[in-house]
Amino acid sequence: MVTGKFVRGDGDLRQVRQVRMRVFVQEQGFPEQEEMDALDARAIHCLLYDDAGQPAATGRLYIDDEGYWRLGRVCVVREKRGQQLGDLLMRMLLDKALNAGARHFRLSAQKQAQGFYARYGFSPFGEEYLDGGVPHVEMEATNESILRAVFSGCRGEEMLRREQEGQKKE
Repeated sequence: MVTGKFVRGDGDLRQVRQVRMRVFVQEQGFPEQEEMDALDARAIHCLLYDDAGQPAATGRLYIDDEGYWRLGRVCVVREKRGQQLGDLLMRMLLDKALNAGARHFRLSAQKQAQGFYARYGFSPFGEEYLDGGVPHVEMEATNESILRAVFSGCRGEEMLRREQEGQKKE
């Protein structure tokens, strides 16, 4: 059974670091010295464990200096991809932020992962840029676009529409 937990930035981040080093440094070639940064201390980290209890996925969430809720360092170890861990990770991070009242989100996506984030209501903006030699694009979303994307096609979508119509009348 997959399990997950949140770890505060001032907590024990060894397992978060372990997953990020495997994915971003060993697999993708980003510099080790740049992987863990000052933002880690102010972030909330989500850590998922596989059915054997091994760290398998992580991501972080923090409020940036402009007031945006930022998601970042979202990754799943190679041998666990395709098992919906990325989806669970995103839903846990977004749920945490939405329950805290988040309304505006941003993230920096590797260009090849842009479609993944679009499934959660994120849209690209600005120019493409290189980070560590890898094409990236900034993406943003609102709480409404996230809720619409996550609940599209289910009964919750109708409830969301009715709630939004009620807010417009006030």
